[in-house]
Amino acid sequence: MSKPLPKLTDIPTCAELGSIGVDVPDWLAALEAAFGPSASRRFLEAFAGREVNIPSGNVRGTALDRACGPRAARWLQKELGRGKFRVPMALASTTARRRLVILSHLAAGRSLEATAAAAQCHTRTVSAMKTRLRAEGRLSERGTP
Repeated sequence: MSKPLPKLTDIPTCAELGSIGVDVPDWLAALEAAFGPSASRRFLEAFAGREVNIPSGNVRGTALDRACGPRAARWLQKELGRGKFRVPMALASTTARRRLVILSHLAAGRSLEATAAAAQCHTRTVSAMKTRLRAEGRLSERGTP
């Protein structure tokens, strides 16, 4: 059984972000390695493009705890330190998610029309992205990554 193709509503994993050319901060890759993709996705879903307050004391009951769980929250507290921390939006932006959907669907051999429908954009957007992905070496002429 093959892996299902990503949807526009899916927050990408660190590996997926890397595959589309988004620079992934070391701390986020380490969070995902330590606690799995669900922890990094929940964290990005809650805080991408926002400022998160990392408490100096107990993390229980904080927004950070609710977003990714107490173990991951304590780990982030240790890795990032206490205080306010800005999380980049690019990690979960619609643009990054759309790029991932387009790459995945084209690599699977889907048509421009089917890819555009999945990415909720025009076929011209898909065609332009296909050209960029090929120029970057992320998509071959035959459509495979």
